Amino acid sequence: MRGETGRLRRWPIVALVVLATVGTGVALAVTTQADSPGMGALKVKTETSLYSTSSTAYTTITNGSISNIVVPANGYIRARFSAESDCAQQEVGTPNAADICSIRISTTAAGQLNPKSGMDFAFDTLDEGNLCCGTTHYGDGREAHSMERVSDPLPAGTYTVIVQAAVFNPNMVFRLDDWTLSVEVLNPTPAS
Repeated sequence: MRGETGRLRRWPIVALVVLATVGTGVALAVTTQADSPGMGALKVKTETSLYSTSSTAYTTITNGSISNIVVPANGYIRARFSAESDCAQQEVGTPNAADICSIRISTTAAGQLNPKSGMDFAFDTLDEGNLCCGTTHYGDGREAHSMERVSDPLPAGTYTVIVQAAVFNPNMVFRLDDWTLSVEVLNPTPAS
């Protein structure tokens, strides 16, 4: 009887925490899991040319795709991207904590890879109050950054993986240099 009473007292507290979280507009986490017995094909691309954008809409980075990725039914694509990154704001106004430089990785036909965070994912950010590189922009200079993404289980087919970049506001400049894109096919888990 005592154990049941204890349980009854906990439920309202848990429900209250869940309602308070939902009521404040806090985003709830979405978890994706990919299980695979091993890797299939691997493709890697590197680039040493500087890419720069001030677009608030995602644009494909120059040469930032790998095509002809053959995936078996219920297989996955795992993509890793690393680059020398510089997220800066031209000296117009004051840097804002929400000013981020974002990257997403997508596939043809299957869309954005997980986690599907869009502009909520900051590949790099401004360092507020740090005037970098003379008087040309705010930022913390060039540094190495990386990310990893994985697809949902895919239908059998041939895919292209695309890396795209965007900035939070058009006064920003996002520079990427000396990058590597690595794409792996993860085999499906055999049916039991």
